[in-house]
Amino acid sequence: MRIQSYFKHRAIKKFMEALSPELKSRYGSPENYTLNQVQKTIDALKLNKKYADFAIFVFCDPQEYKKVAFI
Repeated sequence: MRIQSYFKHRAIKKFMEALSPELKSRYGSPENYTLNQVQKTIDALKLNKKYADFAIFVFCDPQEYKKVAFI
């Protein structure tokens, strides 16, 4: 279980490290990005959509996150 957790954490970290500068490059540095901006950037970078919910949670407004979250 610990090994899986380690690799998941590592994958998410790499995902976020790739996404963050690309969002900033494309859209500047707003307080929050839109859901569409985050999704388009994930697609453009061909990142694994498995971790998209983490990116939406971190980079989008809470109202945007609620649109896609299964809370």
